[in-house]
Amino acid sequence: MKTKNTVISWGQLLLLLLIVKVFTLMTFVPLVANGYTPTTQVLATIISAAVQAVLIIPLAVLGSKYAGQSVIDMISEKSKALGIITAFLYFAFFFCFTVNAVLHFQSFISSRFFPNANEYISVGFFLLICAYCAHLGISGLARSAVLLFLIFAVTLAAILITSVPSYDALNFYYDRSYQENLFNAVLDDMARNGEITALVLLSKHIKEHFSRASYGLIAAKPVLSLTAAFLIIGVLGEFAAVTDYPFLAVSSHAGIRFIGRSDSIFMVLWTITSVIAVSLMINLGSGLIAEMSPKGKYKCTFVSAAVFAAVMLFIKTGADFSVIYQYACSAQAVAVLVFVIPCLTLIAKRAKRRDAK
Repeated sequence: MKTKNTVISWGQLLLLLLIVKVFTLMTFVPLVANGYTPTTQVLATIISAAVQAVLIIPLAVLGSKYAGQSVIDMISEKSKALGIITAFLYFAFFFCFTVNAVLHFQSFISSRFFPNANEYISVGFFLLICAYCAHLGISGLARSAVLLFLIFAVTLAAILITSVPSYDALNFYYDRSYQENLFNAVLDDMARNGEITALVLLSKHIKEHFSRASYGLIAAKPVLSLTAAFLIIGVLGEFAAVTDYPFLAVSSHAGIRFIGRSDSIFMVLWTITSVIAVSLMINLGSGLIAEMSPKGKYKCTFVSAAVFAAVMLFIKTGADFSVIYQYACSAQAVAVLVFVIPCLTLIAKRAKRRDAK
């Protein structure tokens, strides 16, 4: 049963998941890094958003009709064993998502600020903070996300305004052969929007207007992504495809001295964004552990320790985690977790209601 401090508003849910999207945009120019043209980018982003809007229909119906319950809760009511299996599938997704996020953060810190820092200490300290924030609960994360998104919006607006002199519309061009790789571009974009999977678990924290939050998120993400893409490509041109940290590069290229010459501002924004995103995933993972093992203790600590072990394994061995990530958090995985499982749950719920009559 929900307690008062676990209930968040639909607006807080929307901004919380937008912060996770911002985390992705910090290090990835939408589709550019894969070599797609601007025409392909725009079409793929729009088509991907439309597909996501269709995929979340069953989830939106469940969230509206059965407020206070997640899909996992509904499945567990029907079959405890099936609930555990389903919880494990979602846990695997969020675990891989979190490991990938921490690896990206550690790469940023080591390459830009502390190249000689001990990875055990930096990763361990970061995850310790995230574990504490995750333990405080969804309500605290949601309130922090609102303030953080306002700060990001102001920063983005400042970059947009001061980048006008460096903006070159000739960096954009129409590509008549965009149909050749449009399908792959759509799949890539959906894989980069895995945060919608969190809606499956966060629905239990919304008292009302879950559909408004869900579709608001679907509508806001392409606006945010395309704004970032047009800004970065317009200022950086072809260089956008090879830069590791596009927001930092575009501010520097535009000659914004108070931003581009001060990495510390970007580091603070990036760090807080990372903490919110990773803390949310650890919180969700600990909730799934509770579904699989209700009597277990220190769930946030367990998830954080598991993430730490996985991150250090890949850092020390030099193995490429993206090979695992591209399968575990692929567009197909998102479709199964966001659409297939909630759709089957909705069908089972309606069948049970008909039998009851």
